[in-house]
Amino acid sequence: MTWVAHSAPPHDPARGPQPYGSHARNVWSGATGAAEEMFRFARGPAADSVPVMRAAISGSSAFHDLGKLDLQNQAVLNAGRGQRLPPECDHIEAGTAHALRPVHRNLAAAWLIRAHHSPGLPDRTSEKFMPFGPLRGARNREKSDADVHKAFVERTDRGLSKFLERHFEAWPDSPQISPGSEFHGLSLRFALSCLVDADHHDTAAWDGGRQMPRSSAWDWTELHRRLDAYVERLEKREPARDALREALFEHAGTADLSPSLLVCEAGVGMGKTTTVLRWLLRKAQEDCLRRVIIVAPFTNILRQTARTLRNALCRSDDERNLWIAENHHRADFADQSSRQYAALWEAPIVLTTAVQFFETLASNRPASLRKLHRLPGSAIFIDEAHAALPPSHWPQGWEWLTEVSEQWSCPTVLVSGSMFRFWQQPEFASPPRALPELTPAAIANASADAEPERVRFDTLGTIDYRDLCRRLKQDMETGNGPCLCIVNTVQTAAVIACELAKNIDDLDPLGDGSPRRLSDRRVLQLSTALTPRHRERILQEIERRTEAKAASWILVATSCVEAGVDLDFQSAYRERCSVSAFIQTSGRVNRHGSRTGAVLWDFQFLADKSLATHPQFKISRNVFEQLWSSISSHAKRPADLVTLSLQLEFDRAGGLSEMLRKLEQQRNYPEVALQGRVIQSDTRTVIVQRCIAELAMAGKRISSATLLKNSVQIWSKRIALLGMEPIRSGSDLYVWKSPYDPELIGIMKGILPLTLGTVAPGILLIDNPE
Repeated sequence: MTWVAHSAPPHDPARGPQPYGSHARNVWSGATGAAEEMFRFARGPAADSVPVMRAAISGSSAFHDLGKLDLQNQAVLNAGRGQRLPPECDHIEAGTAHALRPVHRNLAAAWLIRAHHSPGLPDRTSEKFMPFGPLRGARNREKSDADVHKAFVERTDRGLSKFLERHFEAWPDSPQISPGSEFHGLSLRFALSCLVDADHHDTAAWDGGRQMPRSSAWDWTELHRRLDAYVERLEKREPARDALREALFEHAGTADLSPSLLVCEAGVGMGKTTTVLRWLLRKAQEDCLRRVIIVAPFTNILRQTARTLRNALCRSDDERNLWIAENHHRADFADQSSRQYAALWEAPIVLTTAVQFFETLASNRPASLRKLHRLPGSAIFIDEAHAALPPSHWPQGWEWLTEVSEQWSCPTVLVSGSMFRFWQQPEFASPPRALPELTPAAIANASADAEPERVRFDTLGTIDYRDLCRRLKQDMETGNGPCLCIVNTVQTAAVIACELAKNIDDLDPLGDGSPRRLSDRRVLQLSTALTPRHRERILQEIERRTEAKAASWILVATSCVEAGVDLDFQSAYRERCSVSAFIQTSGRVNRHGSRTGAVLWDFQFLADKSLATHPQFKISRNVFEQLWSSISSHAKRPADLVTLSLQLEFDRAGGLSEMLRKLEQQRNYPEVALQGRVIQSDTRTVIVQRCIAELAMAGKRISSATLLKNSVQIWSKRIALLGMEPIRSGSDLYVWKSPYDPELIGIMKGILPLTLGTVAPGILLIDNPE
């Protein structure tokens, strides 16, 4: 009899089922091969753990599907697709039981087999108290009682010897499980990644799907040469700043390559991206690294960085697609294989969000962890590091970064113009430490000395929002444009944009008047009230105006434009929020030092029922007021100010929570994944694009990227207030049926009339990050 692992592909039933022996052998070969590639980069304690990791990966990958050899499972697999395996014959239970046999007990292999399907890595403490031993029993721990677990275990124990006979009949030269000790943390996640990726890859290959490109050794020297040539071609803008930027880039070509962790603190317009990349390309060549991973908090930054790198490093469409991969929801792909290529971190240069990167490190889910084994041997570039994680996440995030940089050959550079030096604080790093700086002191000091000339800081105090709008209009009309206004909530941004549009563009965004073309509008707005697709259009229009040096226009936005993006305004207004937010906004004012008389204004709104106040900024606003004299006088370096302000905020908030670090130490993987979410928001996806919504309601398959690009996120507790219903019972997807403005205020066209009318002011506040 031919034992099978997967049913025949639905599009090619004549091909027949995949033989069990073939699948088990392929997964073992793929997982152990990926592990050996990963082990090349292990250092120190990680290198010491290689033998136990090797044994666990080999044993788990060889026997991961052992339970499929149950005759009931075989009957379903031979019957064709469309049927689920019987729940009482869970195929991961047999492999787990085999790994736990006393003759060769390998607890780590049992962990991997148990976790290679959902729900993933369990809680170590809870497993100790399972009635039939750790890792045994039904997969769903919470919804299964002792009798269910007992039935699973007894069925497996009765059939295990037969399953093993069939395994070796299908694969006579299969390796045996070797004894091995337990290991945890990132090492366990890396090992699970090897198994899951090999399993998914072989299954996709059998199904005849498109195969993603496989990476190879990259010529880092050639990329370095192309980067140098690109920088040489860049337009010169302002002599003094150009000289500093060139000196910093030159220094990156000779700077010490020995640090595994370092910092690049440099001012606005200093070319931090190309400088850091130059150092990392040299490091990649010296250490034969596999890739460079660029991490940033906002997709705006990633798309801009990707465009810069494609212009600098690529000479053909193939190179643009294969060398630079964007792993975020706003990226565009030629085909599904290219999307998978980016999602699995295969390219030599991968760009991903801080959410994606750090939540992958924290994850317990096999699908999320699939790409993680490609992290060892990767250089890591964390752009706008001050905003990459909430402060509460940095103690554990720092431990993970330290481990991968020092034990898995991942040289890491933290980059920001307003760095929070958390590694120097005992609350965040144990022990606190100093990090080497990529920016020489002389260049850093010269850049800091030029800041008061680039932009002046001033305050308006408290102001009525209508007066602010009149002031913005006056600036635009008297040669102080273009103007930027950043506020703290989406609702406030919509109110300001509506007021300006009425008085400048002669439009009523809440009415039914004929729309004006985006290119003809002098008031633009950018926030998460718009779908990513429409935000992209507006951002392209902003970039077009910036390139054309257009002056007679105003941008109203939330914090999504305050950091990292290459936008340049003559004047800016920042609603009081925090020291870090204010300093970051200053980087969008006279960015290249070619303007005169540029000012960044601080302000607070006079209380008004139309506006919404963000509840999380009370402490940071008070600290801002306390430090205003140092801010406005440029008396302290930005990083010193940001570090001091955050320390004051923590002190006033009663200290820093250690929850995430404690959960990781306890090996409570499900809770680490939950508490490690960078965006802790209970939101629902609301489809705005009508044709996409109709497909979803009809039950048609829609890619997650298409869904996200045409949707917005709304707090779940606002859903009922807005009278929305799910597309079907039990679904978390909703459809937007109220008015929507794709050119200016998005869903706020449907919400503002409610907040200004029958609903209590501010109750529908929507302020969601990307």
